[in-house]
Amino acid sequence: MSEIDPSGIIGALLITQLLPLMVGLVTRHWRPQFAERLLGPFELASKILNLSAVGLILVTQFHMLSEIRAREFVGMLMLLAGSLIIGWLAGTPGRDNRKTMALTTSLRNVGLGLVIVTGNFAGTQAVSAALAYGIVEVLGALLVALFWRSVDVVPNLPSPANKG
Repeated sequence: MSEIDPSGIIGALLITQLLPLMVGLVTRHWRPQFAERLLGPFELASKILNLSAVGLILVTQFHMLSEIRAREFVGMLMLLAGSLIIGWLAGTPGRDNRKTMALTTSLRNVGLGLVIVTGNFAGTQAVSAALAYGIVEVLGALLVALFWRSVDVVPNLPSPANKG
């Protein structure tokens, strides 16, 4: 059995979460125009890196992922649905706020979880489980976001009661 390394977890948190957040907040505060110019390229880079990571994971871990049973995937989908619902309920009033909270709650710390599990439980089924859930979580949230976007672009049609 592996021992958990608290200093490794704290280091991972600092490097992957807090440091980038601090740099972004400081840049936004002190150089807002510069931060605004960086937004587009950083969003594009983020999308490319995320897509590349998912592709590499699927290619390199396909055998491991294929061993996960349907029942386990159903459990992962239930956890995802629960995260989306809790995020929606915890969001402030307003549909856009609730959607944002639901998606961020469902996607919270996928990468960090993988860093922690690979650093502390390498070579165990915990890595397989975290990786599989990370993929289910990201793809599931993406499908929800795409669905919400398709619903939002439907024009508001007048209701029959409003016809004069």
